[in-house]
Formats: sequence, structure tokens, C-alpha cells
Amino acid sequence: MHTKPPRPAWRALALLPVLTLACGSSTEPEPVPAGPQVSGRLEIVATLTDDAGIETGQRTVTNATGVPVQLLRSGSVVATVSTTDGQFRFFGVAAGDYVVRLSEPGLAAFTQPVSVTTSSVDVASPLRIEPSPLLLTAPNPCTRADELAIYREVPTPGPVAADVLTLAFDSTHPFSVPNHPATLFHLHWFPDPGNPLGLYWVRVRIGGIDTVELVDLGS
Repeated sequence: MHTKPPRPAWRALALLPVLTLACGSSTEPEPVPAGPQVSGRLEIVATLTDDAGIETGQRTVTNATGVPVQLLRSGSVVATVSTTDGQFRFFGVAAGDYVVRLSEPGLAAFTQPVSVTTSSVDVASPLRIEPSPLLLTAPNPCTRADELAIYREVPTPGPVAADVLTLAFDSTHPFSVPNHPATLFHLHWFPDPGNPLGLYWVRVRIGGIDTVELVDLGS
């Protein structure tokens, strides 16, 4: 009985350089769009509270990742990017006057103007998001063992919607009341294992107006 001779070792080795080159070509970075860049920093101020809802101080978050930031020109959104470690950067920006803001309607009042000519612009002042005095969350930070209490005064009867959102403004815990009386709105959020530890937005919408606060879910 005849057996097929083994493939010479040198033939297998000869293929290695070709395979290496083919794999390496797929990792080449994408080219950066030409033109000026607009970069800046995001700061989010959160109100710290104890279990009783008593304010204990404030925390300024400077390293939030995944927050969508918009670049507007003449009131229209021309680009959207997400923050990385508190930084945002827009590429290939044409000359003109712009406004930088967050995409969440309840935070749209916080803006940063910027003018672009022919050079890249690093916005000197951070896009700073301050907490609203109308919304109370407690305790902040909270843990999985806590019930995060959410309070907001309702000035006139009507629909109320509340939600806990990721930093990218994706909903995790929607809740609504079709006709809430003119009294204190009160809701509890019970974090579960499906909610990763980290930062979240709490949003309460009354009369079509959003109020937003940053909360920290810790271990």
C-alpha cells in the first residue's frame, strides 16, 4: 500500500510571510477627515445627598465617557460625537460660527459657542452641566442595596414622565403618570444586576419640559 508523503516543512513556512501581510492590512487606521477640528471638555456637576435627601456637597465629573455632544450651525445639528474620558472632538469642521451642546432636551440650555476660521479650535472653557434645583435624588451616590428616591414638585395637574438613562441617554427605567395632581412627584428606582455600576441620568418630564440630574450607582 502506498502512502502520501508528508508535505515538506519548507512549503508551510513559505506561506507565513504572505499570511502575515494579509492580516496586517486589516488593522490600518481610517484616515482623519481633512480640515479644522473642534475639541473640548465636558464637566457634569452632580448634587450629593444622604439617605434623608439632605445635600452633602457636590461632585464634578470630568471623565464621563459615552455622552453624545452635538455641533450646531444656525440651529441645525451638523455633527454628533460621544465623549471619551470627558473629551469630545469634531473633525473636518468648515469655517463658521457654531454652538456645542448635549443632545438631551433638558440639557440643551447648556451650550458653548465656538468660531472656526482655518485652524483647529480647542474650546478653552468646558461645557459645564449644572444640577437643577427642581429635582432631588437621594441617596447620591446610591448602591444596589439602595432605593434611589426621585422627587420633583408638580406645579399644575398633568402628565408626568420619569426615566433613568445611561450616559448615552438610553432608557433603562421608564415610568409615567397620565394625570398627576399638583403635588410632589415621588418615584423609587431599584437598581438590579442588569444595571452596570457607574453614572446615570435621572430625567423627569413635566409639561413637556425636562429636568435632568446625574446620579452615581456604586458598588
